[in-house]
Amino acid sequence: MLLVGQERLVMDALRVALQSNRMIVASTAGAEASEVMKSVASTRPDVVIIGDRADRPHLIEKLVALDTKVIAICPENRVVEARCVVAGASAIIKIASGYDDLLRTIAETAAGKNLISKPYRQEMQLVMREMTSIEREKRRKYERLTTREMAILAEISAGKTANEIAEASYTSVNTVRSHIKSVLQKLEVNSQVAAVSMAHRNGWIDEPVLA
Repeated sequence: MLLVGQERLVMDALRVALQSNRMIVASTAGAEASEVMKSVASTRPDVVIIGDRADRPHLIEKLVALDTKVIAICPENRVVEARCVVAGASAIIKIASGYDDLLRTIAETAAGKNLISKPYRQEMQLVMREMTSIEREKRRKYERLTTREMAILAEISAGKTANEIAEASYTSVNTVRSHIKSVLQKLEVNSQVAAVSMAHRNGWIDEPVLA
């Protein structure tokens, strides 16, 4: 049994609890994906239990490709749940589930049983399609921006004022403010704070922009 998650205290507590039930358990709490894959390659666990981590779906895909059974511990969040199911998890356990449910799920998964039913998988695939559609619409808004507007959005996301942007780019403050107004209109938001929040949520400011 291998436990994988960012929350070290939670993973350590789960490890101790499982060991008390005579299970052989290793933990890679906080480990990078490459370290997790090395642990899997060296220990060949019957089941990998993945808790909260940003790269969870990607890691599940890599583990499943190695013919490893994966149980994902998910919050009450349909999108997170759907991502784990579509990535190939053998079972989903909700954070609020009881310890007996977890033990039963581990035993059945280790025995080779896939606890993801066809109707449930189809439901999760539908959630993913809906989410993809929403993300595509958000991306469409960003792609309305000109290259200069993308650069200005990145600059205001970094905390720069219109005066600072104008001074650094040798343009007038009015020109910069006009660009900012256009950015807000195209993103369909009413303030720079909302635009910056949208940019952070969608990872736009991490993208290279040629001004």
